[in-house]
Amino acid sequence: MRKYTATAVWDEHLWFVQCDQLPGATSTVSRLSDAVAHQREAIAFVADVTIDQVDVEVRYELPARSQISRAVKAAQARRAAAIAAADRASAASAVAAAALVDAGMSTRDAAKVLGVSQPRISQLTRKVSA
Repeated sequence: MRKYTATAVWDEHLWFVQCDQLPGATSTVSRLSDAVAHQREAIAFVADVTIDQVDVEVRYELPARSQISRAVKAAQARRAAAIAAADRASAASAVAAAALVDAGMSTRDAAKVLGVSQPRISQLTRKVSA
């Protein structure tokens, strides 16, 4: 099986997809999820091989400097920041849970104080001891 790459470019309401190694292998799809199947077929045709001999990875591009591109980049940055904040919150919660339990508080009370479930207290205290 031969591995190919293709680039899908959004234009208005369609994705225009072109194989990077075989520029003649092109397709147009309305959904990005259809791009791999259509590109496999196009590549097989252009390369004169059977479709089961083709593996393709499709990357996508949005119009550079467009409102859509800026909105997607902003959303991705905010999502990454939210994940990092959630990781920091989890680490702080683990330290707090361990401190509460080490001070003699029951896991039920520690859960109430931290606003989490009792099983979550057990998970958090295992994080600190690991």
